[in-house]
Amino acid sequence: MSTLSNLPTPDISVEVTQTSTRSFFEEMDCHVTKKAMLDFSPESTFILTPESECEYEPKPITSDRESRDLYATELTARDLISSLPTSLPPISVSMLTKLLSVLRLPVTCRLLSSTILDSLSRDFYRTWIKSIPMDAAIHPELVVISALSVAMKFAEDEFYSPKLFVDCLNCELQSVLDPSYVFPTVREMVDLELRILKDLDYNVAQLMGELAS
Repeated sequence: MSTLSNLPTPDISVEVTQTSTRSFFEEMDCHVTKKAMLDFSPESTFILTPESECEYEPKPITSDRESRDLYATELTARDLISSLPTSLPPISVSMLTKLLSVLRLPVTCRLLSSTILDSLSRDFYRTWIKSIPMDAAIHPELVVISALSVAMKFAEDEFYSPKLFVDCLNCELQSVLDPSYVFPTVREMVDLELRILKDLDYNVAQLMGELAS
């Protein structure tokens, strides 16, 4: 009579329950299609394929200052991510930390971008998701990047074109993301910036005033 230990180990796909979905996504740094997000329910299981995974290998820290800077940048990344609705697929903390490290945006810009994200309405996310094709991946990090671009224009009075952020994504993050990751186009970035400004009623100056007070 065979024992359980002698039985072959089955090949099981990754199954995620509704309560564990967000933390699992954060660990896997993956992106979810719009259809998959809308189809997900407590009665169904969510199957992740290896193609959806994004991996990031951080560079070794060589000094205490670099360690402190990286820690501060990661805190900023987490703060920006926490400003997004929890109903969206989570963003890779490591990827956003890497992006912020490369861009080296001023503190004022980071604070303003966080305020911008906090001020966006539910209707903004509803209409944005509605514009995404059903079989396309939802990339909430694009909202964060667009908010950073808008904040840079107002906080520093400098023109940081969407192309700069897109080029930065392509050049700096290409080696740390899964090959299946679809980088945004300049047109997508411009569209998101306009959506953000419209949702804020083009009143970013008021948000800056709230930061100063």
